[in-house]
Amino acid sequence: MTLVAPDIYIGERAASRLLADCAALAWLQGPPGPTGRERLERALGGTLADRLVSALAGDHRMRVRELVA
Repeated sequence: MTLVAPDIYIGERAASRLLADCAALAWLQGPPGPTGRERLERALGGTLADRLVSALAGDHRMRVRELVA
């Protein structure tokens, strides 16, 4: 006995979501690669990577007292 899958149209959005889910599952099965921070440290060195991450992640809004002066 041979089973044949029916012709089902699932739509473009559903197909793209299905592919995204499959990619996420494939990512979970493989070993995780280095983090962005680790790649940055390898490329620039620890000190420069620390300064760059600090500059990008810091709170650089002007304080109220600085606006008055």
